[in-house]
Amino acid sequence: KKNDGKLDIQELAQELGFLEYKVDKAEIEEIIWEIDDDDDNAVDWEEFKSSFYRSRDDKTGYEPRKLFHLTEFIMADKDQSGSIDVEEFINIWYTRYGKEDADAKMAEYFGKEDFTGGNIEITFTQFMDIQRSANRKTRRSATAMLPQVKPIQFVDGAVL
Repeated sequence: KKNDGKLDIQELAQELGFLEYKVDKAEIEEIIWEIDDDDDNAVDWEEFKSSFYRSRDDKTGYEPRKLFHLTEFIMADKDQSGSIDVEEFINIWYTRYGKEDADAKMAEYFGKEDFTGGNIEITFTQFMDIQRSANRKTRRSATAMLPQVKPIQFVDGAVL
């Protein structure tokens, strides 16, 4: 909004306010800090692109994702209403997981198999709740894939 090519704390707070997402200033500062490589309290285009691609390709769930999720939501909100309909939400999940996995995830989160018809709107707060739940599951499965390291025992009985 300032046309300086950067996203700062004030601009991020304004967008989150438009989306009626309740967050305090400390969390907004953290979102910026997580990807602000040059420590200027703003995210420039290169930092944004780097963070976006790392988050998109992350299979562990440990990459900072809050700004990524905000970007995904805004991109899906074609009419800029501050909410997305189920079809727009499905497009995000199909892109990320493929059709079969997306259908299963939609049923898991919304409790039904058929999402055609009806006019279900998803707010950014609901979207973030779904993303947090999915991210926790990703982290658990990624942690299970970590190799188990056994302590090294030396001849004299010492353990490292």
